[in-house]
Amino acid sequence: INGPAALGEPMDRLFCAIDNMELERACALTRQLRGTVGGIKLGLEFVIQHGEVGLADLAALGMPLMVDAKICEIPRFVGNVVRRLSAQGVSYVTIHAAIGGPGMRAAMAAAISGAEAGGCARTKVIAATVLPGTSDEDLAALGIQDGVENEILRLAKLAQDHGLDGVWAPANTVKMLREHFGEEFLLVTPGIRPAWAPSDDQPHILTPGDAVRGGTDILVVGRPITRAKDPLDAARRIAEEATAAAL
Repeated sequence: INGPAALGEPMDRLFCAIDNMELERACALTRQLRGTVGGIKLGLEFVIQHGEVGLADLAALGMPLMVDAKICEIPRFVGNVVRRLSAQGVSYVTIHAAIGGPGMRAAMAAAISGAEAGGCARTKVIAATVLPGTSDEDLAALGIQDGVENEILRLAKLAQDHGLDGVWAPANTVKMLREHFGEEFLLVTPGIRPAWAPSDDQPHILTPGDAVRGGTDILVVGRPITRAKDPLDAARRIAEEATAAAL
C-alpha cells in the first residue's frame, strides 16, 4: 500500500520518524514495525544520504512514506521535486508555506499529474508553517510583527486556500488549528512523547493521547521508538495509548 494511510484507526496515524539511519537498518526497522505503525516519516537528511535508491527500497516494503523535505524553492523546482517523489510512491510530502501561493499551486498540480500518470493515489501535500522553537523575537527580526501564533494561522489559511491537504502542526498549536480549520484539514504533529520517554530536544511536546484528543491526524514519533531497546514494543505502547484516547 503506497497510497496515503487510511486515518480511521489510531495505529494508522502513527508514523515512525527515521531522520538519520543507515539504509539496511531503516529497512529492517520498517519490516519490524509493519502492522503496528501506519507509516514511515523520512527526514531530508535521510533522503540526501540515500537518495532515490533508499526511497525505492523502503517503498517496496509496502508502508506509506512521508518525506519531510519542507521544500522552499521557486515553483518550477517545487513541482519537479513533488512529481519525482510522487513517482517514487511517496504518500506525503512537506513543503514550506513561505513559498506562497505560486509554489503551493505548483506542488498540488505536480501531485495531481503524478497520480494521473502513475495511476496511483495522489501524494498529499502538507505545509510547514513556523518551525518549532521559533520565538516572537525570531519572527520580529525577519520583519514579522504579529507573533508566532498569528503567523501560523496566516500561513495555514494560505495553505488551505490553495488546496493543500494540511499543515505540520507543532504540538502547542494542535487545538488552535483544529478549531480554525475544521475536521478535513490534516494536522501532522511532531514532538509526540509518551510519558515514559525523555523529551530530548523538542521545544513543545504532547503525549500520544493528548495529541489524539486535541485533534491530531498523524502523530510523528522518532526517538522513543528508534532508540528503544525494543522498538516494536515501544510502538505498540504508543499505538495503544492513541487508540485508548480515540475511544
